[in-house]
Amino acid sequence: MELVLDFSVLTALASQSPLMIAWILFLKGGWVIVFIMAVWAGYQYNLLRLQGKYLGQFEKILLAIDIPKDSEQTPKAMEQVFATLSGAHSPHTKYEQYIKGHTQLSFSFEIISIDGYLQFLIRTPKVFRDLVEGAIYAHYPDAEITEVEDYTKDIPKFFPNDQYNVWGSELQLSDNEALPIRTYESFEDKLTQEFKDPLSGLLETMSRIQKGEQVWFQVIIRPIENTEWVKKHINFALKKAGKKVASEKSGSWTSSTLSMLSNLLNWFPWLQTQPSDKRENQFDFRIMNLTPGERSSIEAIERKASKIGFRSKVRLVYVAPHELYNSRRVVSSVFGAIKQLGDLTSNSLKPNKRTKTQAAYFNARRRVEARRRRIISNYKARSWYSGSKFFVLNTEELATIYHFPSITITTPYLKRTEAKKSDGPAHLPSVLIPEDKALAEDTIRKQLVGLNLDNTYYERLYRKGATQTNPTPPAKQPAASTENLSVPNNLPIR
Repeated sequence: MELVLDFSVLTALASQSPLMIAWILFLKGGWVIVFIMAVWAGYQYNLLRLQGKYLGQFEKILLAIDIPKDSEQTPKAMEQVFATLSGAHSPHTKYEQYIKGHTQLSFSFEIISIDGYLQFLIRTPKVFRDLVEGAIYAHYPDAEITEVEDYTKDIPKFFPNDQYNVWGSELQLSDNEALPIRTYESFEDKLTQEFKDPLSGLLETMSRIQKGEQVWFQVIIRPIENTEWVKKHINFALKKAGKKVASEKSGSWTSSTLSMLSNLLNWFPWLQTQPSDKRENQFDFRIMNLTPGERSSIEAIERKASKIGFRSKVRLVYVAPHELYNSRRVVSSVFGAIKQLGDLTSNSLKPNKRTKTQAAYFNARRRVEARRRRIISNYKARSWYSGSKFFVLNTEELATIYHFPSITITTPYLKRTEAKKSDGPAHLPSVLIPEDKALAEDTIRKQLVGLNLDNTYYERLYRKGATQTNPTPPAKQPAASTENLSVPNNLPIR
């Protein structure tokens, strides 16, 4: 029988215009694919609309956190804070997720530098304010928490802009998310037990920017069900070790059929072959010959999977007036501090090329401006859906890249409370005798000399309900002099 191939149809199509070819393919069944894609796109658009409507029901607030200068807490305390916030996880049914648009609420942990003055912030849904404050006070009892205005409101969304220029990017993991970044425990000297804070370099770099410049660092997290990612990470570790990975659907029809065939082969020994034994020996041999780096990577993966995880996104933005803008000076230093969180046996954070405000070839200028608009808009909205794909970080990793400073960090422009809170002396008189009023006023004024009664630059600028919107920033002096401070004459005395 002679086989004849008829290419007349293809020849006829090749003689048509591209538009006509597309129309013919559409009539010949391509409309089904187009219909399915249109329905899917419409569903996704409607789902995003429902999720935005659901999230819009929850009011968001921004909290400024100040920690005493003599705090001796390590990032371990912040790890417990993140573990407490996992209690905000609220599982939804499939109907609620995909039909009604219910989704998990998120938290935004931010470190900002405005004119070189640093501030730690947490943006949270108002319904979780007690959860956030309770978690912080439980491990930082002397912390001061203040509700403030959004510091991003003064920066425009649209670029190019006559006043400001922007560099920004979202950060992503350089390797599989199962591999953890270097955590704070690896920054402790095993011999002297001295802890080198991994955040000190980032804070020092951010504090060195000039007046008018701003650097924003944002970590958005969402609680996640541990069963969703732990098994996947453990399987990755087993594959890396050369072990067999159990089927995720052990009760499926395929695995049941294979199990039945395996049992039947046990009745016919002569049908059994040796390759399976060789394969077992091969896997065992590979395990015995793992390098120290591979062994430490596998141990790190298992350690990461043993702790509570969060879906996470990380953003970095640098904003400055055109006359001061210098992304190489600022951004390079910040990424130099971030790179210490990775090494050859672990994961690391790097800029996502699709979100970074840099481009080459093919209309690069317009693409850069579009990326600037997107990164600023996503940062301002603390957007979860826009931008790069999220990844999983556990509590130890999050506490490494975001924790409140301890006594070891000596950055001079970091906002912290002056001293720990304590009760007054028991013998302090509560009411002054009228005839001693003049003497009491003079005594109190003498005692107040040397105390800095002025509020900080950041809180005067952004505190909720503040009347002064543009205060003059104080002079940057590591140790402010208190010799010439004057006491107000209208000091109220009871």
